[in-house]
Amino acid sequence: MTAQGDTAAIVLAAGAASRFGAAKLVVLLDGEPLVRRAACAARAATSVVAVVTGAHREGVAAAIARLDVIVAHNTHWQSGLGSSIACGLRALLAQSTRLRRVAILLADQALLGAVDLARLLSEHDESPDSIVAAGYDGTCGAPCVFPQAYFAQLCQLRAANGARALLKRHAQNVRVVPLARAAVDIDTQADYAALIGDSTRN
Repeated sequence: MTAQGDTAAIVLAAGAASRFGAAKLVVLLDGEPLVRRAACAARAATSVVAVVTGAHREGVAAAIARLDVIVAHNTHWQSGLGSSIACGLRALLAQSTRLRRVAILLADQALLGAVDLARLLSEHDESPDSIVAAGYDGTCGAPCVFPQAYFAQLCQLRAANGARALLKRHAQNVRVVPLARAAVDIDTQADYAALIGDSTRN
């Protein structure tokens, strides 16, 4: 898979994981921390990646040590996903002025891989002025791809619901790609136990 020089990714890994009760993004799946899996998938599909840290800054940074990614710490992580997206995009733009699109993904969507991101990016190639979002469970959301025209709005996000506000605001320009694996995320210890159980059986 060839990474494209004008394509970046933001991996959101700043939350407190209060429902999980611990630093969930450093727990292991197939021997690898969740956040590292997400960062590696993003790095394989894009040219530059920003991992946004927050509540569990040190643990997350240790989990992605020696990866070729930008680590952007969001000092306002408590205000929600929107501020983390803005933090990540600002960090990316400080590194490159060539970016024409950015993929946004959640580090706890444990089953997503580079092939899924590549599918979204391929769809975006077909309609480069559109927003492309994963469709699952009757809705659409992360991972999603925003073209450069939306960068200013992304940098101004503050709300807890992250990019969903933009997906709703610009619904007429959103292309939805069915992606069932995006529905699997780790919110609780029970979610993790179920995922580990499925992994063990497979």
